[in-house]
Amino acid sequence: MNPVHGAVLGIIQGLTEPLPISSSAHLVTVPWLLGWSEHSLTFDVALHMGTLAALLLYFWRDLWLLAAAWLPQRTPSLGVVQGAPATEVVADVLHPEREEKRRLGVGLVVGSIPAAVIGALYADRIEENLRSPVLIAMLLLAGAALLAAADRAGVRRLGLDSVGITRALIIGLAQALALAPGVSRSGITLTTALFLGLTRESGARYAFLLGIPVTAGAGVFKLRHLLRDGIPPDERGAFALGILASLVVGVLAIRGLMGYVRHRNLDVFVAYRIGYALLIFLVAALRAG
Repeated sequence: MNPVHGAVLGIIQGLTEPLPISSSAHLVTVPWLLGWSEHSLTFDVALHMGTLAALLLYFWRDLWLLAAAWLPQRTPSLGVVQGAPATEVVADVLHPEREEKRRLGVGLVVGSIPAAVIGALYADRIEENLRSPVLIAMLLLAGAALLAAADRAGVRRLGLDSVGITRALIIGLAQALALAPGVSRSGITLTTALFLGLTRESGARYAFLLGIPVTAGAGVFKLRHLLRDGIPPDERGAFALGILASLVVGVLAIRGLMGYVRHRNLDVFVAYRIGYALLIFLVAALRAG
């Protein structure tokens, strides 16, 4: 793989991973459409590490608050508020928020379990058998239909504080479906969150937070390929540019999506999934003929 191809795929990964349009679908089909040689799964892992870094950079404050909620904190004695040190009064006022963050953190752990278990058992089999462009196009269409339905059927009133264990597990089970290219991890988790009544912004934020442990776990799990095969010397430039591009573009894409969903519906992503699927069908038909 030459560095230009690596950079292009890095840009594609950084853009499509946060958006509900399936990064894995694009990493498989873009080289297929352009006639490029197929890249290794190790390169896919490297690109995902770039978008993982983007998620960590963008949501570092959220992650810190989730962790800090479990740290010991002083609170005033019962009845001792007037005249108490300011720090103790603030700690007492923030106690409900700490409980909310703890509940959210537990939910993220629970929600990560289905994808982690299914990925550990079946990830290699899925990658080998579900990379057909036509099948990917079908999953893009199915995901588009679900996303459109959720965006219209959801009540869109609930915030992150509504995500308890049950909702977290449901969203986590849905996330496991994204192991198949074309489903989209951010797309299926956002879709499920909308069906469960979350607002678009809360659903997108939860989808991103839930994606952090799963992406990190998948990267660690697949590092065995990198440790076994290493990076060919002639592909090191492609790896470096791809990771850097996925990181930079990933941050911009996350920021853009979080701002977009505050005021707009998801029709543009539904239309894109349909259009891209039709393009795949067309090219496949022309090549088969």
